[in-house]
Amino acid sequence: VEYAKSIGCYTACIVTSSNSILSRIVDCKIEAICGSEIITGSTRMKSGTCQKLICNMITTTMFIKLGKVYSNLMVDVMPTNEKLIERSKKIIMDACGCSYETSSDKFNKFKNIKKSILSILLNIEDDRILSKILSDNNDNLREAISSYDKTR
Repeated sequence: VEYAKSIGCYTACIVTSSNSILSRIVDCKIEAICGSEIITGSTRMKSGTCQKLICNMITTTMFIKLGKVYSNLMVDVMPTNEKLIERSKKIIMDACGCSYETSSDKFNKFKNIKKSILSILLNIEDDRILSKILSDNNDNLREAISSYDKTR
């Protein structure tokens, strides 16, 4: 951490004990005091779980802010195999309230969850228009839908 700071890096930590050496030297600290273990002698189970939950909260928040999530759905799934292709179609169905056939048709046409959802919700079939709407909104589906509604 001291080296990172010496070269100008912003530093942060997640710790589960108060006033630790590490938390005193970083720029941003998260001190999650979770208390002692239920099982005496096991010092890391509770602490590790606590830190993992905090990391999950941070990454979930970032995914939402970056537009990788629409409602409670991950819309930036990379459909690299059959399982993920089917998951993508299910996400489209859930986001649009449409049938499997509609979801499948749109996904097969656009090969992209966000474009498929936009196509269904905005009734647009032109890939270039869908790409522009997403691009104009930093690839954020929620913002793309919102901005399109405002322009109508």
